[in-house]
Amino acid sequence: MMTDNEIIKTLDFCEGYNGVSFCNDCPLFDEDNCVHTLARETHNLINRQKAEIERLQKELEIKTQKRVNMYETLDAFARGESKGRKNFAERLRKECVLISNSIDRATMLITIDALLEEMEGEGK
Repeated sequence: MMTDNEIIKTLDFCEGYNGVSFCNDCPLFDEDNCVHTLARETHNLINRQKAEIERLQKELEIKTQKRVNMYETLDAFARGESKGRKNFAERLRKECVLISNSIDRATMLITIDALLEEMEGEGK
């Protein structure tokens, strides 16, 4: 099995993109049916990259939906009757926006915990 870089290098040799197309410099020079091997390896590379793209798209969709759910929950909480709850939700929303670019879960949880402790202290 060839690495991705070996496949690309071999394609460059085979197609002459390296400026010269001397087969004896090609990674598959000693291979019988090198073109068939290269085609198979290229097909495998495309399938691996396609699978990785699909995995990343699903991961992004899940993260995006979680973020949407969090903001919808905060908005619903902010519409509550309690002024303290509304202030808390507004501050929490602002904090989440500030750190959402980095989406550092630990920072998010620490911020939420700190705001909750502050809110509980104000209620006493």
